[in-house]
Amino acid sequence: GMDPNLQEAKRLFEHACEEGDAAGCTNLGVLYHEGTGVMPDPQEAARLYRKGCDGDLADGCTNLGFLYVQGLGVDPDPKEAARLFKAGCDRGNATGCTNLGRIHQQGIGMDPNPEEAARLYRQGCYGGDMQGCALSMFNIMGVDVFDDAE
Repeated sequence: GMDPNLQEAKRLFEHACEEGDAAGCTNLGVLYHEGTGVMPDPQEAARLYRKGCDGDLADGCTNLGFLYVQGLGVDPDPKEAARLFKAGCDRGNATGCTNLGRIHQQGIGMDPNPEEAARLYRQGCYGGDMQGCALSMFNIMGVDVFDDAE
């Protein structure tokens, strides 16, 4: 069956989330998102991430942004993804900054803005997101990593 530690973690996250703890909701969302110890349920993940984000938890906003990029459990919506990545970034989630940068660079649901992308990659990198550092470096070298991304 399920790892008893995981079962205990899930129980704790559920309890914390019911008590209104944003981190508890977000962590529970990760379990449903990845199907760890539960059947994968992107709708439930989205609902839980939203509670985390509404509770001002940066990770909840960024994680929900990923669901909107991929259209997992929600209709794909790049504008909403950008809004959520910005909310995550503003609250200190470095991955949110990097991914907002990618949206700005690729011009998904908005006009491309390479300067803003570069700024966000740096912010992501300084915040400890390695992908932000890599994209920042490619940017400086003039490598377009998204050229044949599709």
